[in-house]
Amino acid sequence: MKVTVIDYGLSNLLSVRHAFAHFGAETLLTSDPADVLAAEKLVLPGVGAFKDGMDGLARLGLIEPIRQKAAAGTPLLGICLGMQMLFDESEEFGLHKGLGLIPGRVVKLPDTDVDGHPQKVPHISWDPLYPGGGRTDFSGTALAALKPGDRIPPEPELAASMGVARSSVREAIKILSYLGVLESKRSEGTFVCSGFQESMIDPMIYGIILNQDSFDNLMELREMVETGIMRLASQKYDEEDGHALEAMLEQMKEIVHSGDNEVDRFFAVDNEFHDLISQMGKNPLADKISRVVRTLTHAVRYETVSTMITSGRGDELVAAHSKLLEILRGHEGEDVEEIVRGTYFGDIIHGEEK
Repeated sequence: MKVTVIDYGLSNLLSVRHAFAHFGAETLLTSDPADVLAAEKLVLPGVGAFKDGMDGLARLGLIEPIRQKAAAGTPLLGICLGMQMLFDESEEFGLHKGLGLIPGRVVKLPDTDVDGHPQKVPHISWDPLYPGGGRTDFSGTALAALKPGDRIPPEPELAASMGVARSSVREAIKILSYLGVLESKRSEGTFVCSGFQESMIDPMIYGIILNQDSFDNLMELREMVETGIMRLASQKYDEEDGHALEAMLEQMKEIVHSGDNEVDRFFAVDNEFHDLISQMGKNPLADKISRVVRTLTHAVRYETVSTMITSGRGDELVAAHSKLLEILRGHEGEDVEEIVRGTYFGDIIHGEEK
């Protein structure tokens, strides 16, 4: 399956690409109207304000191609801001026209909840689920006795029991399956999942992004996660991975000694280096969390690499990565915290002169 992801400058493209790659889909990131018109399946992601998103699409000449593909029946998925832009208009920072593919207007969430209590906007959090029919809880419904491993009742029974439409039940099952709460087994039915599912991590990412308490807290989280990843990778090290890391170190040296200040190229190899170390731990959940942390620290990591390369300290960057490989090969974890911390080059992060 090939999916065309529209890039108009306001998108978390890395996360979208990784999500489709996880399911074996090939992705094409593009800003070219011709690619959009030739697409088999389209994804319109987005992060930011509604007007900025529509302005980006207009500037690149993408509005009409998207509308034409939607009219032709091409599958089109809108994510976050991308989904909002599918509507007629939005009230965000004034009234602005959307793509007009879905009738309706995007409006601001109310400042109070259903009980009149103040609620935070943007609203990223857990909320109570209210059953229909005037009930205050789910006692006496088909959900009351469910536990991990149980098969949930059929849709008609759930709908009748809770006093809601079957379509509402169907959509709820889809969402809970995406979140890893339910799982469907062909010819058997839908079951309550047992244990923690990797997909449960995804909804947490947005909360972390919007609620970063401080830079220091984020850096502490980074050090804790990367130190743990190094210990896992050291325990499960194999020489094939070691040779791959060596090859990346050689690429880093070549970039540094080229004298061309190729920051983006070095940063790309740096990401590949750390992604491989994360995968070497052979723990999908740890790898997922590591990638989230690296996404959250993208800006500070890029600034560090950029400053080191352009100030002539590229050899120090290479040496720091070489030390990580030495630790992995030696299966030694005594000084791993100090070594990992050393790769952050705190003098760059905190604006100090070396």
